Amino acid sequence: MKAAGKPPSEWPGTSWGGASPERLVSTLFRDATEGVLVVDAGGKVLAANHAAGAMLGMEAARLIGRTECEFLFHCPSRDECPLVAGTGKSRNPDRTFEHVIEDAKGARTIFVSCHHLPPSLECQAAGMVLMRDISSQKATERALIELANRDPLTGLYNRRYFDAFLRDALGTGKPVSLLMIDVDMFKAYNDTHGHRQGDRALTAIARLLVGKTRLRDAVVRYGGEEFAIILPGTGSERACRVAEKLRRAVEAGGKGAADQRAEAGGKVAADQRAEGGEDIALPTISIGVSASRVGEKPNDLIERADRALYAAKREGRNCVRAIAS
Repeated sequence: MKAAGKPPSEWPGTSWGGASPERLVSTLFRDATEGVLVVDAGGKVLAANHAAGAMLGMEAARLIGRTECEFLFHCPSRDECPLVAGTGKSRNPDRTFEHVIEDAKGARTIFVSCHHLPPSLECQAAGMVLMRDISSQKATERALIELANRDPLTGLYNRRYFDAFLRDALGTGKPVSLLMIDVDMFKAYNDTHGHRQGDRALTAIARLLVGKTRLRDAVVRYGGEEFAIILPGTGSERACRVAEKLRRAVEAGGKGAADQRAEAGGKVAADQRAEGGEDIALPTISIGVSASRVGEKPNDLIERADRALYAAKREGRNCVRAIAS
């Protein structure tokens, strides 16, 4: 015998231990931490628990009789409502998706699971919607992705992020410029000052590069003593001006302590001071610049910027060279 259409007290093979089954089911529905909506074939809410109301920012009682499009999805028409597809009007009604709710509490991500109820239940209810707030889980996922895209030494984005960012930037069809940056004579710098101070120099240069570029630009530790900067929406002429500004900033950061104190009112930036208290003399940088061509692939832009960088290194270092787009 099937349980469909029968009250809980008549479900076969079910032992309630003397408790009222209707009361127990009602309590479970009311106190569940997962939001629950019961809807009819048109998406109208027949029942809602407290958790559903809390997730949607209103009293559960206020949800009764309303359609979910009014308060959850703001669909332009009933045919476009995802929960109607979760009732009896779809060949494949059961579905799951994520939905972002923005209100006075901020943005929250809700995992929504829509389930079709079979006609054999012989009741007005046609679908059940389960909702779970996964905002903290999504925040953790974003933090892990961010961690995977960052260089642990400098805090800059890494090569993995670089590849994705450059591909997406070129995909817009708008101008993109690329700066390839190499720290001059870095091996000799390490041999003279030690690897620990070499790491501090790379970190100081990274901070200067970030401080002199826009938030929309991607500053990347490309590998070893190489950096790269992707400048979306930027042509060759402006990219060369940015590159020269960066070169000058690093060169100024590499001046002796006396010159720095004279220009900064007797102060030396914390990121240019070694742990022992001595000032860090930063090495200079060489920069190669290339601007995108219509429809080209990332490797083509990288190859031209690399060639420009090699030219800068050949021509004396501490300079900017560009290859025309």
